Amino acid sequence: MKKIVTVLLSLSVILPTVAKAANDYQTSDRKLNETYSALLKKVSPQGGIRLRQAEQAWIAYRDAQCTFLTFQSGGYSAEPQARAQCLTRLTRLQTWLLDEQLHCKEGDIGCGQQ
Repeated sequence: MKKIVTVLLSLSVILPTVAKAANDYQTSDRKLNETYSALLKKVSPQGGIRLRQAEQAWIAYRDAQCTFLTFQSGGYSAEPQARAQCLTRLTRLQTWLLDEQLHCKEGDIGCGQQ
């Protein structure tokens, strides 16, 4: 019985943090999709092809990177939280990069000329 109580107490601490991490990821993913869609509307047809290819490659990278970074937590109760936090960090970074392209000033050679 004591073991069950210990498990239940640990779940009562873990589940809210996992839920928050999942919510943070969903929020960041929604923002990424909004930024991506806005940029897709702004670029040329050829730029749209390149953007789609880049985004597909980024998704594969993101998933592989988070698998790598959370590997040691595999099978433990912290794994879902660690994965969600990883996805959130990388998604926020990608949103920032896309937003930078979206708000490029004309003539800025550091921006993709799409």
